[in-house]
Amino acid sequence: MDLSNVAVRGTLKPLKVDHIELVAKAHNIRFPAGYSEFMAQYGEGELSEIRVYSPGYIVENVEDWRSMVLDGWFMSIHSDLISVEKAMECYIFADTQSGDEFIFHPDSPDDIYVLPRHSQESILVSGGLTGIFEWYEGSSLMLQPSEWTFFPY
Repeated sequence: MDLSNVAVRGTLKPLKVDHIELVAKAHNIRFPAGYSEFMAQYGEGELSEIRVYSPGYIVENVEDWRSMVLDGWFMSIHSDLISVEKAMECYIFADTQSGDEFIFHPDSPDDIYVLPRHSQESILVSGGLTGIFEWYEGSSLMLQPSEWTFFPY
């Protein structure tokens, strides 16, 4: 996906790559491919329907998210993609307006697990953040297929 044609509505607040790397190192994680570049170009915000979290938000809220996972895991018990135990080691780094969640495991951050709000089957998408954008554009989850627009937070 070509991010150079994204329409921006508001003032961009890009993050410094040094800050992103510092957060990753402090928490012993690697972010998905394309994530650091996206944050350095756009910062935290919403690309069309996908909200992409800042590194600080990700690490500050991971325990709350994991508690919710533990309390109400809704993925199918027959799913071979991700177990609740593995999900408890993951980080949520993006979601949608509809409540779909995008998570990654620190051992393989470029493999993104999609936890759709209206399904009990998780989906595995490769390619990091850019892979998610490409997959989402072609999926039935995208509410309004159109040009990509970024709204900074």
